[in-house]
Amino acid sequence: MFAGRVSAGLGCLLVAGLWTVGCGPQPEPTSPQPKAAPLPGEVTDEASSPWAKCAEMFASSGDPSTDIMSMGRLCGVKNNQRPVTPVRLGQQTEHDAVERFTFTGGGPSKCYRIFAMGETGVRDLDVLVAGPNGELLASDDSKQPHAVVPPREPLCLDKQGVYTVEVSVFRGAGRFALQVWGN
Repeated sequence: MFAGRVSAGLGCLLVAGLWTVGCGPQPEPTSPQPKAAPLPGEVTDEASSPWAKCAEMFASSGDPSTDIMSMGRLCGVKNNQRPVTPVRLGQQTEHDAVERFTFTGGGPSKCYRIFAMGETGVRDLDVLVAGPNGELLASDDSKQPHAVVPPREPLCLDKQGVYTVEVSVFRGAGRFALQVWGN
């Protein structure tokens, strides 16, 4: 008889304990807060790589032709890359269609970066790279008038083929220059 009362008492405590520990009402889940982008000059784990650090040192002149050469020196030459396409020049507004360029590349140990520079009126220039089958391989995640794709490391393409680079003025209007660099 006593053992039955102890079991019943423990059962009630166990149910009450579960209610307070995890079975009762739960607060609404919250979305994780987006990570703030590092400030210019701020060192983060991602920004500490030479691939990301070079773009932090870039200062736009507002002239895309001049800026593409500057970015090439900062992020291409210093990372043992060279131009593999000519400079592509274009002009867009945020209402225009995306422009597409192709390049043939890839193969064992072949890595690339795409540099794109907008003039002063371009407030956000977006770039993406698609593979031979149209799959997204890399894109620009900044909201700046210039893009380095991929931003934190080179894009290594083991499969030889024709790759597509898309460029679009997301905000603003003006001229842009784009070039693919690789090893």
